[in-house]
Amino acid sequence: DDLDEPMLRVFMPYATVARAAPDPVPGRWIAEPAWPGPQQPGRVMRLNAGGLLSDLPGSAETAALPGDRLVGLANPAQWWLCIPADQARDDERSLVFDTPPLEEDLEILGMPEARLVLSADRPAAHAAARLCAVAPDGSSWLVTYALKNLTHRDSHIDPAPLVPGKTYEVLLPMSFVAHRFSKGERIRLALSASLWPLVWPPPEAANLRLTLGASTLVLPVRRQECEPA
Repeated sequence: DDLDEPMLRVFMPYATVARAAPDPVPGRWIAEPAWPGPQQPGRVMRLNAGGLLSDLPGSAETAALPGDRLVGLANPAQWWLCIPADQARDDERSLVFDTPPLEEDLEILGMPEARLVLSADRPAAHAAARLCAVAPDGSSWLVTYALKNLTHRDSHIDPAPLVPGKTYEVLLPMSFVAHRFSKGERIRLALSASLWPLVWPPPEAANLRLTLGASTLVLPVRRQECEPA
């Protein structure tokens, strides 16, 4: 028998667990009639020197991600509990791209993707991407993240070393998430060549070089339904 039920029900939080603690997480339950189903096209934001910008042509400048900066040490205990606290200290050790303060709420549902054009100076390297909500007071709260061993850029079955200096296009799909970025917050993408203690560093510290303009963040923006008055 057909059930008159939505395909997907999920809680849409308005803040991360760590930011809301010790209070309950604010939010609401939402429903999708089909999943996966027709979605809005992902919102593409280019990584530029000015931050996260709309899908406009960007320059081909490059930016460095030093391999000797261990990111993730700020709150190691929270990683194990899956409720990372304020990311500001780790953001200082990362290459960050921010939007301007949002003029209206923005909800995402699905898997954000960082599409990076980069090179490395060693045959083995890692790339990590953290998507954060930055509050007006400057605190930074982890929404979701991705981590990739770049020798596995094409296959987990047949990893291959990088050619130092060669440019690659690398996709970092982040964990599935529902989240509402609130008006006045900034969306931040923080990139690094490490994410300790989730991954052991490569044999040699590998420096990455990111091509700006060509690298993007794609957000699975959800069309908000009209809420009852």
